[in-house]
Amino acid sequence: MTGSYVFSVSFGTGCYRHIRIAKRKTLRTFHKAITGAFGIPDGLMYAFFMNNCAWDNTAGYYGSAMPDVTNPTADEVRLVDFGLLKDSRFLYIYDFRQEKRFTVKLLKELPEDTEKPVVLRAKGEFLVESRTEPEHPLFEDVTAERNSLIDLYATAAVHLYGMLPVETFCKIFNSHGNEPLEEAEAAQTLQKFAGREYVIFEDKLVFAAGENVPALVEALEKQTAGKPRYVPNSKETFLEHTNMYYTDVPELMEQVHEFIAGVLKNKNEATLLLGEFMQMLRLDYPLQEFAGLLADYRSTPETREEGERFFALVIEAKNNSRIWANKGFTPRELAVLMRNAPKNIGRNDPCPCGSGKKYKKCCGK
Repeated sequence: MTGSYVFSVSFGTGCYRHIRIAKRKTLRTFHKAITGAFGIPDGLMYAFFMNNCAWDNTAGYYGSAMPDVTNPTADEVRLVDFGLLKDSRFLYIYDFRQEKRFTVKLLKELPEDTEKPVVLRAKGEFLVESRTEPEHPLFEDVTAERNSLIDLYATAAVHLYGMLPVETFCKIFNSHGNEPLEEAEAAQTLQKFAGREYVIFEDKLVFAAGENVPALVEALEKQTAGKPRYVPNSKETFLEHTNMYYTDVPELMEQVHEFIAGVLKNKNEATLLLGEFMQMLRLDYPLQEFAGLLADYRSTPETREEGERFFALVIEAKNNSRIWANKGFTPRELAVLMRNAPKNIGRNDPCPCGSGKKYKKCCGK
């Protein structure tokens, strides 16, 4: 297999490298190209998650053999083995202790081969964090545990909502019985961890969408205006959303995955495409946008029955997916809420969702 790929490998916002590498090279060679491009000392554990979902071992390829992981190691698979297409995304995680996450996106394919990986463009400085031991271990351990919890909540929040005010984030955090979080502490901690899954933009916590963050905020402010907010009742349920591809209807997503795999005859491509499918649901793409989703992957003509089955699955999935534009509610849930809500509900009135709380402290947040 001749030819090469050009990947964008980014760490947070404003720090990235464009790397050209031969298609025939292994993931291990790509790992070495990434560490070299960012000036990272090699030698620590790493993994690639080819479905863009961290720690999902069904699509995880580690630098060395791992218990309960059946996939080959990174030096046993080549980049070309994954059927990557333009704009395909996956994750590279380096240093499992500090968990440095890099987003990888395929920018283009070139017909020419290249013997060694080449860095075509570099922007931003990658800073290696200190590993010095804390002066007061007990205090630092407690602080680290709390900061980690805040970080997990923030990750779950942007996956569920896309964007929310830091003030609202604190209210959600406190509503689950955690030690109270004030805005000042939240802002300081969130800024420290920002860049991997989320960023702070003005007074808002926002999904890390790079240069598209301002446009995302503007769009969501318009789309969510006047809508109530879905808030899971328990900490455990809320934190399920730290997995970007968590869904309340896994059986439905399994049906979608099975359908796509049946059409493409390729499980790895189906898994990658399912991730894109779920992100389109979260962003509430119009129905017609899903029509071309399979077009670039398939080699056989679409039949009428196949098209009808796919659109039936899309409609059912859209109705049952938690959507950013609905502040986390599914379209079906929001329709019921709005139909049952009093037309002139006051902030101190009981919330129409039936929680028993005042509207201002529940869906009216």
